[in-house]
Amino acid sequence: MTALVQVDVEDRLAIVRIDRPPVNALNSAVLEELFEAFSGLGARDDAGVIVLTGAGEKAFVAGADIAEMVGKGGIEMGSSPARADDSAKSWAGSPSL
Repeated sequence: MTALVQVDVEDRLAIVRIDRPPVNALNSAVLEELFEAFSGLGARDDAGVIVLTGAGEKAFVAGADIAEMVGKGGIEMGSSPARADDSAKSWAGSPSL
């Protein structure tokens, strides 16, 4: 299985790239990999700055994958923002440059 999110770190610069052709729509797998990427970067000493980007030339991120949302309830859909907040807090608590 190909990773939907790649992380490269060089000279304290972390590039986090979403790669889900054709338009980098955010589904639960992409969000899970983003949470893992940011949590992992929060624990690293060699990353001081993060750049979030999208692969391809069509879009940075097209938004939510609406096809995946069909049939999901509010509780299922509501867990992602809380996890994103936890991930952001882990990075915010890391030492700065």
